This record gives sequence, C-alpha cells and structure tokens, in this order.
Amino acid sequence: MNFQKLYKSISIIGAALLWGSWTYFVNEGGYTSRLTSAVCQGVFSGLATALMFSVLVSLSKKIKNIFTASLIITLCTAVCALLIHSFINTENIFVTISPPVCTAFIYSLFTSYSLKQDSRRESVKCQIN
Repeated sequence: MNFQKLYKSISIIGAALLWGSWTYFVNEGGYTSRLTSAVCQGVFSGLATALMFSVLVSLSKKIKNIFTASLIITLCTAVCALLIHSFINTENIFVTISPPVCTAFIYSLFTSYSLKQDSRRESVKCQIN
C-alpha cells in the first residue's frame, strides 16, 4: 500500500471515529437522539474526508492557491453538515460541527500543500531523467 492510500485510509477512519464520538458527547437528549446524530456525523465525516481528499488530488495540479481551494471545499462541507444536522434535529448543531469544520480546513490546507510538494518533486524527477 503506498503512502497516499494509507494516509487517505487513516484520515477517513480517524475522522469518522473522532467526530462521531465528539457528536455523541456534546449533544443532549436521549440515547437514540445522540446516537443518531453521532452515527450521521461519523458517516458524514468519513465520506467528506474521502471526497475532500479526492477533490484535492484532482485540483492540486490545476489550482495554484491552496488557501482558496481549501476554503471552498470546507465551506461546502460545512453547509452539507449543517443541512444534515438540521434535518435530523441535532440538539447542538454549532457545537457539533464547528470543530470538524475547522479541522477539515486545516486538513485541506495540509493535504493541498503536501500534494503540491509531491507534484513539484515529480516534475523535478522528470526533468532530471
């Protein structure tokens, strides 16, 4: 398994477990309500991380400004999370989605930067050979 696949897998599993657990912890209400919110957030975080990574890989060669790409991707993720949690009636939506959205932005910046560096290394290798 190459580094990029391992990085992606660990990111997806980590996001799902961390933010699903976080959601269960910060919400009030009955067990079913908290569990529903936690499962939805966990699944959403895992899927959003996978999608974010794929989009960043495809955009890394096209967009020069990693900040803009990360901001757009994170805003789309935040809006989707807000809509999902509104639909399922999560108690504390702002507290639920704020940390994952901030982390998603940092993850996007870090991943974009790493992909840009990898792309530069590859272009240098091609020029040498």
